[in-house]
Amino acid sequence: GRRSSETIRNRGRPGAWSDCDCVGGSDVAAIFERREAAAPARIIASGNTGTLREEIQAAGKQGLCFVDGAGVKEAFYALAQCADGAPVEYHVIATTKTETFEKELNALAAKGMRLIPAGLVGIEKRVLMTSAYNYETVAVVGKVTETTPLAYRVIGTVRLSTFEHELQAVAAEGFRLVAFTIGPKEQVAVLAK
Repeated sequence: GRRSSETIRNRGRPGAWSDCDCVGGSDVAAIFERREAAAPARIIASGNTGTLREEIQAAGKQGLCFVDGAGVKEAFYALAQCADGAPVEYHVIATTKTETFEKELNALAAKGMRLIPAGLVGIEKRVLMTSAYNYETVAVVGKVTETTPLAYRVIGTVRLSTFEHELQAVAAEGFRLVAFTIGPKEQVAVLAK
């Protein structure tokens, strides 16, 4: 495909963000390649788990795949047309406990689902009618045709030194790192074997 040669918002660095069409404000930026045939893209952002489930499942039915994700106060996902354009079955996991997250992830893996690395984010949610906050890990898993059994381990810690130690211990058991996010409260890693 053909690419644009427009430099936008280079922040004083010659060549930064060149050869792309870039859009966004001070908080959000997106980079697009210009191609002959336009493909649909979509942004999904919500702090409500029910809304995320509905929007992500609808995007899967349209044949959209995950490009990237981020989160602070809400989960924010960028999706684009899948290479084959075929519908994708997605499920959303959202929980405040690492053990629950690992259990739900492994239950879905047993049904042929796999974690989508760009779908792993940490968000901060305000508890209704209080000034307290919950810290939630949100992940998206998608149906795959691969039949190889897969087991997941989830690590979540506040201290970086503890996090690295736990990563090394789980890696020694034969697990490999597949996704990582820094949430408002802790770092979360997902490993698979």
